[in-house]
Amino acid sequence: MKTYIIKIRPYSSISNFPSSDTLFGAFCWGIRYIYTESELVGMLDKFYHHKNSFILSSCFPMLSKNNYQIYFFPTPCLPDITPDETDELAQKYETKFNKGKKYSMVKVMEELKKLKKVEFVSEKIFSEIINGKMDMRRLSENYYAEGCFPEKKTSFTPENLGGRIKLLGKFLLNSEEYLNFFGKEKRPPSLIKSEIIQKNLIDRFTMSTSGAGELYYSSEIFLNPLVKLYFLVRTNNIDYFKPVLRWLSDTGIGGDRTSGRNQYEISDNIKEMKLPESLSPNCFINLSRFLPKKNEIDFSKKPLFYNLLPYRSKVESSVFRDVDIWKKRIIYFKEGSIFPLKEKKFFYGELKDIKEIKKKKIKQNGLTIPVFGKIGELNG
Repeated sequence: MKTYIIKIRPYSSISNFPSSDTLFGAFCWGIRYIYTESELVGMLDKFYHHKNSFILSSCFPMLSKNNYQIYFFPTPCLPDITPDETDELAQKYETKFNKGKKYSMVKVMEELKKLKKVEFVSEKIFSEIINGKMDMRRLSENYYAEGCFPEKKTSFTPENLGGRIKLLGKFLLNSEEYLNFFGKEKRPPSLIKSEIIQKNLIDRFTMSTSGAGELYYSSEIFLNPLVKLYFLVRTNNIDYFKPVLRWLSDTGIGGDRTSGRNQYEISDNIKEMKLPESLSPNCFINLSRFLPKKNEIDFSKKPLFYNLLPYRSKVESSVFRDVDIWKKRIIYFKEGSIFPLKEKKFFYGELKDIKEIKKKKIKQNGLTIPVFGKIGELNG
């Protein structure tokens, strides 16, 4: 199977970055609409061996300007640094901050908290992590510049810190990427902005928010023009999905499509992408929401670091009417989790039968594209 990159650009605000299960559902409805329902059912019934089977990653951000692009991956779920290592960092940078040991400890802990909240790392940093050249301690050490800060520069911004690692909100990239992309330009104040928007639910009988109507609030995400999104498709037949992608560019991806949100321009410039990987892996990192098969993961082995996501989704209400639209609750392994390597495969996980409506089986996508890495053994 080959891996292809699909670039998308939202026309307006979005609810969130489309996850692998949302994309899988969108692809399935596209196959049903472009081809036939029997085509879709036949594919799902024999998915693991079907000629047109496909595995999807979740959507991740990318920075794009003047044909220069920086792709971001989910931050691997690395173990935290120990209290002793934190104390060592504070002592190391005491002369840098030049305000005493207590101040140094406070600033180091503040910055460590910021690093822990990073959601996306650039491809170069991701490659260093999965090749055993970077962990949380080394990320922290590379975050600061050599030498002391000038007294006038009290703001802890990427420009002032001057280290090899640059932190921009949810993004982490190295100084070379930062310089190549932003140069001497003033960087934008925010690459991703989230706002709470007030909306009205109208009672169709009174045509007001009284009665069954109400006010409610929803979160919307706005992307800086420099930010686009991409996801990966692993398949043997990418041409089969090109009409589906054109259909999705007309209909949107995810919920609230009829209200103007979650509409995307989908690039038809589809290319193969080689994922970074270690030559001597001991684990894999998932790029999709993951539901492992029974005995697929040995949870007694290491390295094993993960985050869980309790999740409950709905079936397509426009197709299944007058039924309970809620699927069963499941627990996903979030993107960026790390699992011990038992066997190298093109994909891991399963399509799980989660509900049955009118003799039709509803499946939940838990398949993931893996990246093979070496975690826990630092090199270099």
